[in-house]
Amino acid sequence: MRSDGDEVSGKKVSHDQASLRHFVNPSTNRFSVAVFLLFLLSCVRQWETSRGGKRHTAPASVFRNKMFRRTIAKFPIRNKYEETKRSARRIAPFPRFPERHYIDPEFQLRFMDLGPEFNRVWVSLGKGFRRRRTGKHQDAKDEQLYWRPIPKAKQRLYMQRIRAMNGNPNALPARLHKTNQDLVKSTWGPLYTRGRPGMYGVAYAPPQKYDFEYRVF
Repeated sequence: MRSDGDEVSGKKVSHDQASLRHFVNPSTNRFSVAVFLLFLLSCVRQWETSRGGKRHTAPASVFRNKMFRRTIAKFPIRNKYEETKRSARRIAPFPRFPERHYIDPEFQLRFMDLGPEFNRVWVSLGKGFRRRRTGKHQDAKDEQLYWRPIPKAKQRLYMQRIRAMNGNPNALPARLHKTNQDLVKSTWGPLYTRGRPGMYGVAYAPPQKYDFEYRVF
């Protein structure tokens, strides 16, 4: 093939014109028209079948293969409102803890809250407080007697129940152990002291603190 073009019936034709010969070939045009007519005929037959007209049935051997099976779908119209055969799985709501309007006693026994009102730190005694006293680790025994802050993420996890007690997220959360002011509020007032001239005796004394080794986990 020459670089400047082809010679067709004695005439010089450029490469662009030579590449268009396939599309202007009359035999190629006839073939594409025949394919399009066959497609239109199949559409008309399918439309007639869907309307209940003349049915073109295939032999039973064709329908044994699962790829070819009878359908009631109306081509080319899609039925958008067909019957629901199965329902999807539902996403269940996230499980929630029961609402508590008091401080969990397990928190009170395990932890102490220290620090200013808006910046509290929960401290605990650690796991190895009641471990065996015999062994090699003599220097590590005194370290287990100290109150150490718990991890920040765990403190936030425990505090979110206490914050939910009030119902107001902006309110100051309840303290882990009642202060003297809280004790006075709950054990004093006109409703509590009506008919009593004074509150004296052991029954009305402030609660005693437990021994330092009482109930360690």
